[in-house]
Amino acid sequence: MAPVTHRWRRSCVKVQNGSRVLVDGGVTLITRAEEEDWRRTGRGLDEDWTRGGLEEDWKRTGGGLEEDWRRTGGGGGLEEDWRRTGGGLEEDWRRTGGGLEEDWRRIGGGLEEDWRRIGGGLEEDWKRTGGGLEEDWRRTGGGLEEDWRRIGGGLEEDWRRTGGGLEEDWRRTGGGLEEDWRRIGGGLEEDWRRTGGGLEEDWRRIGGGLEEDWRRIGGGLEEDWRRTGGGLEEDWRRIGGGLEEDWRRTGGGLEEDWRRIGGGLEEDWRRIGGGLEEDWRRIGGGLEEDWRRTGGGLEEDWRRTVDWRRTGGGLWTGGGLEEERTNSNLKY
Repeated sequence: MAPVTHRWRRSCVKVQNGSRVLVDGGVTLITRAEEEDWRRTGRGLDEDWTRGGLEEDWKRTGGGLEEDWRRTGGGGGLEEDWRRTGGGLEEDWRRTGGGLEEDWRRIGGGLEEDWRRIGGGLEEDWKRTGGGLEEDWRRTGGGLEEDWRRIGGGLEEDWRRTGGGLEEDWRRTGGGLEEDWRRIGGGLEEDWRRTGGGLEEDWRRIGGGLEEDWRRIGGGLEEDWRRTGGGLEEDWRRIGGGLEEDWRRTGGGLEEDWRRIGGGLEEDWRRIGGGLEEDWRRIGGGLEEDWRRTGGGLEEDWRRTVDWRRTGGGLWTGGGLEEERTNSNLKY
């Protein structure tokens, strides 16, 4: 069968008085400026269309698809482009004018997408790549700046935001775990970190006249905590299941220390302040205790020991208690 062909044209000419005169089939009409062309060929398809004034172009080619469209002119200084290619997909779209600029792109079933927009004081970018995943998103404007990123099923995530007096960062990496978080603003600074199933955690906060630090390491345990501010300073530490603990506090005219070691027990405590100094010590389940206090014109010492001894025949003897107490005036 012979191909089908159509062609149509419409045009304008200008007369001396500045109007445009349409000439069509011998009939003359006064009209606005325009020029139009349209073309179509065959059943396999090939189509063209153009129009002036506004300038518009459109093209289409075949069942395997290829489409182009373009438009320029009109209010706001618009310019638009659109393109599409085939069943395997590739699409492009762009628009500028009216204070905006937009771009969009898409490629295939395996996925790749790009999107961008600029205008109204904002700039936005977005990107996506494939089923294995990679995503990027960014936005700036209005006093804010935001970034976000994600990569794959094995995980890697990044997020960042600055503006409004704040700065925030967040990061995450994988099933084996590594996490970071940070925030600065509003008079505060906060940091948090975590790594792995074997555990290591860090946390820090600064602001409001205070500074706090906390740390933890593993199932075998090691913990540290520290706080300073408000005229005080505090430290706490713990190490292991066999136990070792330390605590210290200074401020408000006082100084305090406390220590504990092991299941068999060794404890030390000390306090200085208010004109006094106190020391206390305890050793073991069999007991040895010492206590001392000085200040206020006094000096006191106290000691206690308990001694158990084992003799033949499975008998225990003892329970002998020895106590001694002295001060500046008395002795027991």
